[in-house]
Amino acid sequence: MEEVGEGLSNEFGNLMMTIHEGRYLGKPLAPIYVLLTGLGLIGIVITGISMLKQRK
Repeated sequence: MEEVGEGLSNEFGNLMMTIHEGRYLGKPLAPIYVLLTGLGLIGIVITGISMLKQRK
């Protein structure tokens, strides 16, 4: 593995970007991955706000 500076290897960085962008699923499933990730984020925000309201 080739390393750049003191950071992680380029190979590992490319692997993480592939996972992050949903490319490992292929073109047909990538939009579903984005949708589920977005819904998860909305769920986290909603539960966080409800927890803050209960605390008061």
